[in-house]
Amino acid sequence: MQHFQLNSLRERHPLAGTMVKVHPAPGTEFENLQQGANFLIEDWYENVNGELWKASARRGIWAAVHYATRATGSGLPHDDEVVYGHIGELGYLVHVSELEQPQSNVTAITWRGDVYDDQQQEAA
Repeated sequence: MQHFQLNSLRERHPLAGTMVKVHPAPGTEFENLQQGANFLIEDWYENVNGELWKASARRGIWAAVHYATRATGSGLPHDDEVVYGHIGELGYLVHVSELEQPQSNVTAITWRGDVYDDQQQEAA
């Protein structure tokens, strides 16, 4: 099986490290991936995993397979505008169109060893 590794990563997603509300495409909610759930964006998926989500889905990576399943028939684009993040302890791929854009005074959450450090930042 061919494995597609990226030669270069994208620039960090502008909301990486930020908690936003997620609004999954209608009919694609799953477990704690629900309308209005708090979603901590880690970064673009390919920056986190080193390959595009479609390649990961072909290799059976659960989060990528789950996104492919959600995208099929739901109207979600099959492009690479996909971020990886967490709702609680579970990781998900979410298309940028499913993210609620923060207005101002966004809380940036940074992992520092064994604790999260909440910082206030102004949204651009």
